[in-house]
Amino acid sequence: MVKPLHPAGGTYRIGGVFRRRLRSDQQGFSLVELMVVILVAGVMMAAILGLFLGSIRVFASEGVRMQNQDDVRLGINQITRYLRAATSSADHNASWSNAIASAGPQSLEFYCEIEGGTPAEKVRYYMNGSDLRMQTASPYWRTNPPGWVYPPYSENGIVIQQAVRNGTSPIFTYLRYKNGALEVFTPTTADDRKQIVAVDVTLNVNEVPQLASEITLSTRVQLRQRYEGGLK
Repeated sequence: MVKPLHPAGGTYRIGGVFRRRLRSDQQGFSLVELMVVILVAGVMMAAILGLFLGSIRVFASEGVRMQNQDDVRLGINQITRYLRAATSSADHNASWSNAIASAGPQSLEFYCEIEGGTPAEKVRYYMNGSDLRMQTASPYWRTNPPGWVYPPYSENGIVIQQAVRNGTSPIFTYLRYKNGALEVFTPTTADDRKQIVAVDVTLNVNEVPQLASEITLSTRVQLRQRYEGGLK
């Protein structure tokens, strides 16, 4: 028989062992109280996790945005540098420059002294999927019949990889003088290409569309060797 030593709580003896009786204000948590605590802790953990994941997304999107800026500047700067140096091909002797070999909305081919000396190399910028690529070809002298010859392109480098988002929008837009003012036109023949005096270059770049918005950069390049009426 258990005989309480204190009726309102305290110690009692079972088999010669004294044990402490919990008073009513010393009872453990109820099941409802435990569930409430777990629910509140879960809500707090979810909020903290959401804040943490949001910070990661912001950090990642900022990194993508900065990379997009670097890519589009690299592409624009390279095209601008070479296009401004566009010159007649090595085998061209006419009074009007043939600097532009082909002119399309997403492909541009021209002659340029890339290495700073003669003869001029042949350069091509074009789209391959979402890659902006560059090809070059150096001419060689043929003795019979004598003259410079441009071989097929031997180099195929990537300027911007898997990030150009122009879609069907043109990268290259061409301008000519007409009635004393510049106008946009579509060159389709060799005679049309003779009229090109400036090229607008526009690039839309985004490496990860799911994280950041695309960066758009545009510039106008005036061909130094060409002007209305002839060569400088």
